Amino acid sequence: MVRESCYSILWCMSRLDIHFYGLEELPGPLALSLFNDAHALSSHQMSILLNMTRYIIDDCPTPFRQHFLTPLLASLFAQVDAKVSGEWNELIEKGQISQGGDAQLAEEMKEESILRQLTYTAVLIVAGLLDPQRPGESNLANTNMLPHLALPEMQANNTGEPSMREFILSSDVVLEPLILFCTHALRMRDSRCCGIIIRVFRSIVPEFQADRADIREFICREVLMASIDVCPLPPTLLFTPLTRVVTPRRLLRGRTKGPSAVDIDHLSTVLVSLADSAQPPTLAPGHHRDEG
Repeated sequence: MVRESCYSILWCMSRLDIHFYGLEELPGPLALSLFNDAHALSSHQMSILLNMTRYIIDDCPTPFRQHFLTPLLASLFAQVDAKVSGEWNELIEKGQISQGGDAQLAEEMKEESILRQLTYTAVLIVAGLLDPQRPGESNLANTNMLPHLALPEMQANNTGEPSMREFILSSDVVLEPLILFCTHALRMRDSRCCGIIIRVFRSIVPEFQADRADIREFICREVLMASIDVCPLPPTLLFTPLTRVVTPRRLLRGRTKGPSAVDIDHLSTVLVSLADSAQPPTLAPGHHRDEG
């Protein structure tokens, strides 16, 4: 209760608008305080933290995004990646070695359900931030703030500000941990979340055709291989999903360096292993790949 009360107080303070987001020395210490030890939280507590943080992110006035959101989002995605990926790896390991009775199995299923909800909350934040039609872009025109209270930089130019999507895609500090989390999310055993992340990647891949060679190479190798590694279909049905997965490679053809291109030998190995198994891996008896 104490933790939730603190989150509520913090959200109420964010309603002060520019008098909160405009504090020059607040973003770094706030990000450190919220997320430095977030990996130690339970999945339930982490979900509460993410929900509160989402409101603070959404309410941030456009002119203050670079100043306020850069350290907050970078810390958020780094810690979410560590927490969620670690929890999934632990759950999979438990499922593979679990030999307990019905009570232990019920507890594991409860943990899995909570982890799925945390994963879903995290991927919804990613999808919302990168939505090309993201509603409610915040600026002076659509806040309830009186014009005479606005800072000079907000009064000077309220048009032409980058959208949230443009801001994130232009900031390597935020984009790199975000893409790393999304790549790991492809391997998490939740088809609902995996589907959302696939749509996110299909949306942002064209943004890197002209520049950002490091991001382009990462997508061409790591994201592609993660997609193929988890493909659950038998060989007779592989053609259609593979054409979808390889779409980023086609979009970026001719723009990748030889040493950074997709490892064909590894790709062949993955396809052979997929041909040998038509079913996705399972966690343990009684576990399922996705909810409902």
